Amino acid sequence: MTKKLFIVPENGFVNRLISVISGLRIAHYSDREPILVAKDDISFNGRLKNLLDLQLTEVDSLHLEPNELGSSASLEPIGGRSFYVDSDIQICHISGWHHFVFTEDDYALLQRIGEQGRLKIESELRGYSYKLLEKLYDDSRYDLGIHIRTNTGERDNNFQWTIPQISNLSNCISEKVQIWKIKKIYIACTSLDVRDALVQNLSERHPSLDIESGYSAKTNLTDKEKLLQDFRGLLNSNKIIRHPMSTFSALPSFINGYLEAIYLDNGELFERHPSLFKGCAL
Repeated sequence: MTKKLFIVPENGFVNRLISVISGLRIAHYSDREPILVAKDDISFNGRLKNLLDLQLTEVDSLHLEPNELGSSASLEPIGGRSFYVDSDIQICHISGWHHFVFTEDDYALLQRIGEQGRLKIESELRGYSYKLLEKLYDDSRYDLGIHIRTNTGERDNNFQWTIPQISNLSNCISEKVQIWKIKKIYIACTSLDVRDALVQNLSERHPSLDIESGYSAKTNLTDKEKLLQDFRGLLNSNKIIRHPMSTFSALPSFINGYLEAIYLDNGELFERHPSLFKGCAL
């Protein structure tokens, strides 16, 4: 019987992508067939397989016969860790909260060669990421992608981001537009009011700037076109300015490996090299 790895992704769209990418790599190194388990929750209502045309086997739910489980097996999720039910089946609940999952062998490699080990693992994860998402790359390259996440709805006159905050962020972006010689940008935002205010502000400051924008506040199936439009826009951007706690824009930054600028709530920016490799050993 072929050994199997059941990947049970959870949480939002990109957290689930991170789960699948981690699972594909683990399946490869453990010589197992990866099987994606469909699971809806309040963060994501839809099928990754259909949304991205993934060439993966998918099952609706995880139902195994008692004789397949072994006497001491459990199907309860254990955070970001996997556990064996027998020698042929492995269940892997990967929460995908802001980081990839790596194995005990990876941990040993890090202990042995340090930074070189991290770079090797990150390179492999980028390879699996690109292979999974290569159909989303296109010719519409943007010099800069901007992702803004708010806690407001589509239209809200009392949105959390005040006009001064938007103005401060616009000042920082304008400075980068000049320094980086930006000509074309993509703005992805979870609030139409905030997005429209930022677009207007930047258009007034830089009349020749080519600005495209999207809106994807929800990550359910009914918004799949908006969701993919925003994700594709960021994935095809040469640089990114993003929210510090959002994996939605962190994954494109990581895959492409370019410098990203993180904005703070007061609109200020700081820069760093992207990494979603924070260590959760299986």
